[in-house]
Amino acid sequence: MNHTSQASCKHPAMTRNCTRIKPALATDYFRREKYSYILVRPGTFRMNQCVEINKEIHIQGEDGARLQGTWFFKAGHSKCTIKNVTLIHEAEPDIQTEGYQRMIHIVMGELVVSDCAILCPGGYPLWAANRAAVTVSDCIVAGAEDCTSKMASGVVAMEFSRLFIRNTRIESAEECCVFVDNDAEVKLKKCCLQSGDVGVMLRLTANPAPVPCFLRPTSQVSNRHTALQSLTPPASNDSVILIPAPNTR
Repeated sequence: MNHTSQASCKHPAMTRNCTRIKPALATDYFRREKYSYILVRPGTFRMNQCVEINKEIHIQGEDGARLQGTWFFKAGHSKCTIKNVTLIHEAEPDIQTEGYQRMIHIVMGELVVSDCAILCPGGYPLWAANRAAVTVSDCIVAGAEDCTSKMASGVVAMEFSRLFIRNTRIESAEECCVFVDNDAEVKLKKCCLQSGDVGVMLRLTANPAPVPCFLRPTSQVSNRHTALQSLTPPASNDSVILIPAPNTR
């Protein structure tokens, strides 16, 4: 049976033909070398296994797009982007993966995440290692969407990774909002760190630059992540794969 079909993309920003695929096959299409541009339709899509990315890929969400699962980026010198998507992973306390449950784990290449909600209750939403380069802008990094469960730590920079985080709120952490290890470097610009036992935690020769940012106590935190209500609308000019939202109850 042919699980894909060629169709003219109706999104006003798209000008080329695209491929419509069934949700059950979408995880595999993230990995295929042929497809580098993916448009995620509104709805929640649950990936049943970690998505390993070793190529350049650009993921664009329409308003209301949600991807639930974990990601492992090892794209060498390639640049990957994720825009206007709610990314969710609920860590399972009984599962031990070197003691850490990461939602977005990048060890190679460059990753740019913008206008996204990065939510990982009980785990680590964003973890960079080796010489990875990460830019996060206009996002929220937190635990559960309704604030009922905290994340472990929001952003973790290990080894020689380089991170630039701007106009982003990092909140509701059991450990710390930002952890910078060894020779890693994190630049924070116009960010808000709140509701965590520690704002920025450093080790050894870490190099943070948290200016100018806001550090707020738990008492000033709202009962819902308001950034989820103000994500920037999508914009793209390239061919894409359309991922239809599955039926949800």
